[in-house]
Amino acid sequence: MERWLLGGLGILLLLIGCANPAPNMAEKDQEVADVAELKRLVLLPITLSISPKDPTQCQGPCNPERDRSEIALAASTFVHSARDYEIVCLDYACPRIPDSVISDAELTTWAASISRWIEENPGKTQLPADLVSILHQIEEAYDVEGILLINGKLRYVQYADIAHWILTLTFSSYYNLFRGHTADLQAHVFAAANGSKLWAGEAVVTQIGQEQVTPTTPAISRYGPRLFEELPKSRAEDACNNC
Repeated sequence: MERWLLGGLGILLLLIGCANPAPNMAEKDQEVADVAELKRLVLLPITLSISPKDPTQCQGPCNPERDRSEIALAASTFVHSARDYEIVCLDYACPRIPDSVISDAELTTWAASISRWIEENPGKTQLPADLVSILHQIEEAYDVEGILLINGKLRYVQYADIAHWILTLTFSSYYNLFRGHTADLQAHVFAAANGSKLWAGEAVVTQIGQEQVTPTTPAISRYGPRLFEELPKSRAEDACNNC
């Protein structure tokens, strides 16, 4: 009789387990496969290498802080207005978020770590566990579904370049003499839940020297369409009603 009762209890527990299966964490982590399924993105501080490091070596105006701020504002504006994503901009060019639980210094360090991994692992689309853990902290702190990261190089015309161009006497050198700077940019969107890369784009934007002094084209037109031309529009419902 006791054996029969134990057997019946075992069958009952088995049936309950089948009716209420345990959550499959692998399925949860892989539920987003298309960047257009996302709605709310966070833009991390932009990571740029600047050349020359000594501003006195620039042939013309050399203002990397202003230029990187233009890139950040152009990216956040274009991705929101033209691609229908909600953007939480954490770059320090953007207005501060009240009561931010993660410091600017920490966000900048995290963005640099992810950028370094991207550069060292070309072609890979899955972040390692330590960086996924960082994404989870950002996801929880700012209630976002995706992480937008922009990195690249910002290079200004230097006096050494002019000497080289004069010696080579090429037509292209004559044109380059009047360049202000060149921004070689990459953009990446990662799923916050599992760290998989859902989209990537790149653009090289050359800023003519005189335009750098008195911009004739809004920054959003210079950087936004070029860098995010291939980013599909969000198809997701609004992620929050009070954003």
